[in-house]
Amino acid sequence: MRILASMVVRARLFCSDSRCAAAFEAVGPLDELEALACSCGGGLEIIGFPDEGERPSHGRFELFALAA
Repeated sequence: MRILASMVVRARLFCSDSRCAAAFEAVGPLDELEALACSCGGGLEIIGFPDEGERPSHGRFELFALAA
C-alpha cells in the first residue's frame, strides 16, 4: 500500500467546510495531498482525478487555486 501513497498524482480538491468555497487542483504524492488543509482550517478532500493523459511528471508538488 505504501507504493500507492507515494505515487505522484494530479487531483481536484475542495474544502470540507460547507461555509468555504475553496477549490484547488494539486499535483504531488498522494499521501501529501491527503494531508493538505485549507487556509480556513478545514480539510481538503480529494474529489477526483483527471484522465490518464493528464498525469504529472514525477517528483513535483504543485497546488493551484481554481476559479470560484
